[in-house]
Amino acid sequence: MPVTANKLSFNCGFINLNHERAASNLIENDVFQKDFDLICLNEPYFYQGSICGCPKGYKQIDADVEPNVAFFIKNIFSFVKPEMERDIIALMRNWNNTVYLIINIYCRASGNIEDSMLKLEIICTRHIDKRIIIFGDFNAKSSAWSPRPRDERGRLDLEFANKLDLLIENNCD
Repeated sequence: MPVTANKLSFNCGFINLNHERAASNLIENDVFQKDFDLICLNEPYFYQGSICGCPKGYKQIDADVEPNVAFFIKNIFSFVKPEMERDIIALMRNWNNTVYLIINIYCRASGNIEDSMLKLEIICTRHIDKRIIIFGDFNAKSSAWSPRPRDERGRLDLEFANKLDLLIENNCD
């Protein structure tokens, strides 16, 4: 059955590939097994000017210079890219008469998370009238999303989520 604009669900996934070629080679299997419409990638394997592992029937969206984030999205879907940098990409998609802003962000463990959170906050407040979904690796720890105790980065993430009234969902599958 073909996918139409009236499809009731939009199946998304998130994978951090840790710049591993072997992990990139397995993406296609995961995408087709789970029937993802969109997959968010952090730390993709970038080789000869392209991200490895983009499945047939999907388009690749990334910043062109060794990106830390990317999307693979089914060719049948249209979208708008309001923001795109090496560590953060935002897509807008009208889905069942609701506009969604889908953000994919990567915060380096050795980087300044406050700068990344400021970029994210600017994007979110600019699009406050939309439904916002954020996928990302913040390299932060908190018992709010894992059994580990909270660190400073986790505290900053929780403050951000509370400030913008965001719900945190984490499924390690």
